[in-house]
Amino acid sequence: MGILIPIRDIIGRVVGLQVRGDGKKTGKYKWVSSKGFPQGCSSGAPIHVASRESGSSDIWVTEGALKSDIAALRLKATVLAIAGVSNYDGIFPILKELKPRRIILALDMDRFTNPTVKQHCEAFICRLRCYYPTFEATWDSRYKGIDDLVTGAE
Repeated sequence: MGILIPIRDIIGRVVGLQVRGDGKKTGKYKWVSSKGFPQGCSSGAPIHVASRESGSSDIWVTEGALKSDIAALRLKATVLAIAGVSNYDGIFPILKELKPRRIILALDMDRFTNPTVKQHCEAFICRLRCYYPTFEATWDSRYKGIDDLVTGAE
């Protein structure tokens, strides 16, 4: 059992699906794909675009589609989701099309405690700053992600 999360592109089309299983011990999120079947293919970990009407051209970036949907609703902003900090390459064509004034990164708090995550975050930030003014959102560490912060869930 679990919930099915649609991954949407810049015009709202479903381009992937993730399942968040109930009580899973190994990885909360699984991609729906036909990889492993004859002539099957991988999901490819596409970027999720959670877009809401906004008076600003700021683009928020976080990890995880469900988090970005929650954040977009609460922030009334466009929020892009990467499937983990090492899966950011696909974000650049989307940003080029959206033409943001600035990027606000709202990555999970493990970017400060996990050396591997920190290394990927730094590479991502460096690359973003080559093209856009980029800022990092920070918050009290009892909230893991931006979704927890905006909903008040610890």
